[in-house]
Amino acid sequence: MKAPKTLSTSIFRNMAVILGAVCLGLGVAWIAGDIDHRTEDMGAAENAFIEGRKAEVRALVCQLVDDVEYQIETAEQTLQSSLKERVNQAVALAYHMNDLNGKKLTREERVVLVREAVRSLHLDDDSGCYFILDLQGRVILHTDHTDHTDAEGMDLRSVQDPAGHFVILEMLELVAEKGEGSYSYLWTKPGVEGNDHRKTSFIRLFEPLGLIIGTGQYFEDFIAREQAVILRRLEEVTFGEGRYVFVNTYDGTALVIRSDKYKPGDNLWELTDAKGLKIMQEERRAVSNPEGDFIFYSWLEPGSTEHERKISFLKGIERWQWMIGSGVHLDELESATARQREAGRWVIIRVVAQIFLAFFCAFLAALFMTRRLSRKIQGELGTVGALFNDAVSHNRQIDTPSLDYTEFRGFADSMNEMIVERRKIEQELLNARNLESIGVLAGGIAHDFNNLLTAILGNISLAMEDVPLGGPAHEALEKAENASERARGLTGQLLAFAKGGSPVLSLENLGALIRESAEFSLRGSNVQLELDIPQDLWPAEVDTGQFSQIVGNLVVNADQAMPTGGILNVSAMNAELEAMEGSSLPGGNYLAIEFADNGQGISSENLTRIFDPYFTTKSDGNGLGLASVYAIIKNHQGEIKVDSPPGSGTVVKILIPARRGEQTSAKIPEEGPEAFNARVLVMDDDPDVSKVCGLMLERLGCEVEFARDGEETLASYDRERAVGRGFDLVILDLTIRDGMGGQETIAHLLDRNPEAVAAVSSGYFNDPVMAQYRDYGFKGMIRKPYNMKELRLALGQVLKG
Repeated sequence: MKAPKTLSTSIFRNMAVILGAVCLGLGVAWIAGDIDHRTEDMGAAENAFIEGRKAEVRALVCQLVDDVEYQIETAEQTLQSSLKERVNQAVALAYHMNDLNGKKLTREERVVLVREAVRSLHLDDDSGCYFILDLQGRVILHTDHTDHTDAEGMDLRSVQDPAGHFVILEMLELVAEKGEGSYSYLWTKPGVEGNDHRKTSFIRLFEPLGLIIGTGQYFEDFIAREQAVILRRLEEVTFGEGRYVFVNTYDGTALVIRSDKYKPGDNLWELTDAKGLKIMQEERRAVSNPEGDFIFYSWLEPGSTEHERKISFLKGIERWQWMIGSGVHLDELESATARQREAGRWVIIRVVAQIFLAFFCAFLAALFMTRRLSRKIQGELGTVGALFNDAVSHNRQIDTPSLDYTEFRGFADSMNEMIVERRKIEQELLNARNLESIGVLAGGIAHDFNNLLTAILGNISLAMEDVPLGGPAHEALEKAENASERARGLTGQLLAFAKGGSPVLSLENLGALIRESAEFSLRGSNVQLELDIPQDLWPAEVDTGQFSQIVGNLVVNADQAMPTGGILNVSAMNAELEAMEGSSLPGGNYLAIEFADNGQGISSENLTRIFDPYFTTKSDGNGLGLASVYAIIKNHQGEIKVDSPPGSGTVVKILIPARRGEQTSAKIPEEGPEAFNARVLVMDDDPDVSKVCGLMLERLGCEVEFARDGEETLASYDRERAVGRGFDLVILDLTIRDGMGGQETIAHLLDRNPEAVAAVSSGYFNDPVMAQYRDYGFKGMIRKPYNMKELRLALGQVLKG
């Protein structure tokens, strides 16, 4: 027989060969690839640098054009608001004068006082006027910058503007209908020929004296003033080093210009650069494109004696015939890219030297550490596997000083805490008097168990990925994982009848689920399984994990009732039932599922207690199996009955509501991608859970940050969004001691960003939030405890939709 190899020897020999080949191959490939890559990067960086500067200039010009276009669009509204404010000021003054003199003067005298008071109001510029009309269209006041009063006293109801509108009559109609409003018309303008100057007025009825008070302004004067303000602001815009904005008209007149030779107002249509390019005409060509365009030319900058090559971006404002642009010097770009090229060459030389040195050192260090660690790991993993299995099987605490590695001591400490908590649960539940009080206690303790198991299972699954399959270390970790899985089953049973628990429902075809769970539970048994499950079985809305637990518990009980072998008949059928006396179920469509064995049966005195928590007739039982079955079926709005005449076997009948005619849920792939390129924020108040979750996420290709509670989570989320990094996924623990939990935190996250992607995680996996997580804004949920495979699957469902 071939002598077995030691783990330490195998690890050392294999790693020495692998490391040598890998270091040699990777070193050569890395150097060749890095040189090619960095050469390509230098070219790409040069192009990116130039394109980045062009994009910077284009973005600035487009933003300025958008701002000007917006001011053009809102000019009419701005003018009307200004006029309305003036009229309200005049009306307020009129009310004051009228109220002050109302009892002392006649109406005519008060009209005069109001007229003169309004006449004295100061206009903001020389292009507007105040006027007062009576309700018969007679002019009481008309004032403008020339202080003409020749229209006062005239009846202007018959006056028409060039468009044929009776201006005064339409003003009277507007006031009669609405009391106030804005009105645009064509009118004469003092000092300018013609009567077709567009004018906008705002008028308001002054009821105490039956007057109409208004003010108006010529639109062309308002626009001219707006343009002057905009040009002054554009003159002040600078960015980068020596970069500025220039504005010219479509016909080549400079409006904003930086030059020692030219000034605003000069027409530069025929201006040429050093190579004879007509700059203004080239600008006009660029703005003919609605999206704007770049031009290349040379320009004599202020304070310079030589023309400098430039690239500028221009975009037009059609309504004002303006060309707005800005540029960057090409000499500056070429100088910067030359510096980058030179720096890149030195980087390549340095990297080649570093790669050779790094691989050589890594090879020597790896050989040394492999020999040292391989021997230690072999003994440590064997010890850990044996201790874990013994701890779970016999409920004994692990002697942590016997372990050398901190990680394994951490596993052991977690297991010891779980064992202590388990003993507490057993003692406290034995004293409980009813299912409700036990449910409250079970839920809290099961949550703590699941947190501990998350750390244990997570670290075991990480360790299993780092050791070779089939070796002693992998076998020891499998034993530890199996022991932890048995502990997870216990917490599942506790949570099944915890107060307030809710199953996570999905529409399923139960035939396949019954078959798989029953066959799995009877593996290695001498009991024969006979199934009678029709193909047309109606679907039902169930928690698949809990339903598998129902089948598994009932099949195991039947197997234990037939120690010498026997037959277990499992059948299912569609049933349309009416409401029956003695049953809590309403009439409707149901699935009738039956488990019938030919074992020893149940005594009549025990039959009434089989669903009591912690009642068991088995020396190695925990009494939670049928109690959890009963609680799960009740949470699914179903019913369970047991018929067991002594010596005649046992028949368990279950009724579960069915969804006749509906389609089952689409199956989610069992495997996610091997790696994710995602930034994940993990919120958990248990540092062991946070640590192992972070390690698994990093192993799955994620970048991870942590937060203890909701306040820290929101602060981290806001900080990262502010710098443009953000998180692709936020994993929120549902329950945080002395802090904001997952349910409250997701509400705040969605207020900040309705598109935020978050998954809820909890040891209370039957909490209503876990059952209906989408109703609370979550995109997915992760049950504790979980291992690498389960976390990978959960991330795939959430991140990949």
